[in-house]
Amino acid sequence: MFDIAIVGAGPSGLFAAYEIVKTCLENNCRLNIIILDKGRRARERKCSLHLKGTCNDCKPCNIMYGVGGAGTLSSGIINLRPDIGGELHEFTGSWELAMKIVNYVDSIFVKFGAPSDRIYNPFNEEFKEFQRKFIKVGAQLIPIKQRHIGTDRTVHVIENITQYLEENGVKIFTKTEVFKIDRDGENYRLTTSNGSVKCKVLLVAPGRGGAEWFRDEARRLGIEMEPNPLDVGVRVEVPYAVMEPLTNIYMDPKIIVYTKTYDDKVRTFCTNPGGYVVKEVYSDGTIGVNGETYIGKRSLYTNFAILVSVRLAIHKIDNVLPGLASKHTLLYAPEIKYYSMRVVTNRFLESCLEGLFVAGDGVGLSRGLNIAAATGIIAAWGILNKLDVKITNELYYEYSGTVKY
Repeated sequence: MFDIAIVGAGPSGLFAAYEIVKTCLENNCRLNIIILDKGRRARERKCSLHLKGTCNDCKPCNIMYGVGGAGTLSSGIINLRPDIGGELHEFTGSWELAMKIVNYVDSIFVKFGAPSDRIYNPFNEEFKEFQRKFIKVGAQLIPIKQRHIGTDRTVHVIENITQYLEENGVKIFTKTEVFKIDRDGENYRLTTSNGSVKCKVLLVAPGRGGAEWFRDEARRLGIEMEPNPLDVGVRVEVPYAVMEPLTNIYMDPKIIVYTKTYDDKVRTFCTNPGGYVVKEVYSDGTIGVNGETYIGKRSLYTNFAILVSVRLAIHKIDNVLPGLASKHTLLYAPEIKYYSMRVVTNRFLESCLEGLFVAGDGVGLSRGLNIAAATGIIAAWGILNKLDVKITNELYYEYSGTVKY
């Protein structure tokens, strides 16, 4: 019997485990924790399509599954703003507190090896000039401080977090698929590809690759859910020089366009200057695309995702970055982000089933590394409360509105 079982070793699962372990060390107590993930360890996650130019149809897909989550082999950009990658400020009820949690997440990444100096802080006159240009064509350029870890360095960071957790007693089972969640009295029982696991408290953080599986489990268990927007679009690839003037000062520019006909929101995300387009395969066989960028090597192209009304957005952005709408631009489709169902939770991300907590993209609470990790931390506070462990993090007391004792 474990005190805590965590389904999914993405940023939400790993950061939840980190917060729990850190709190236990500060309290000189110990909880039995197990993390289960369908994929491989971060260092074992290699994509043959990128290495050799051919897809080996890995089961499961190394881009989508494994320790570190789907973001491990993407560009490794941490957006240091609470409304990018989710709506953390809506959880906290305060922009200031949400920013503190985002900065706390960032400090953990840096602690485990994220480059401390690779910060993009686009608040200079050059950036403002680009903002003015986008306004003239009916678009917005959103200012965001960003940290670039890089696809190659992200694996190193995830391995460091994994090592820290295991050194402090957390069991991490990879290549272990969870098929079923059942109540077992006041506890939970997981049916997995490597036998059954019983726990007092369960955190489900299945990631984008596990979104469909958990949706079906949630329906079977009677967990309340509500609709979330579904992001579908394409990944655009252009010669590096087309976007270089902007990406030199703002690595992952967030551009928003509203369509004239229906006022639909079109947005760009996950820009990879000098990066690569990669294939990702979901559990239902759906094939999509994603992008990645490295610190140690570069391509001659830049790629980014654009969602909703593609043609209008491309032509508007072309007015500022000429060449984007040229015949040489490549479109890869579909670019899909699965977080279209959101689990209804309390403030600490506990579902309507007592003792079952959720976090991250796969349950509709986030759509990026930063907020996924933040939801893992918030869920950890709820779990620690449930198990009567004294919480030492000052941010918890701000979040809960209680007084530290």
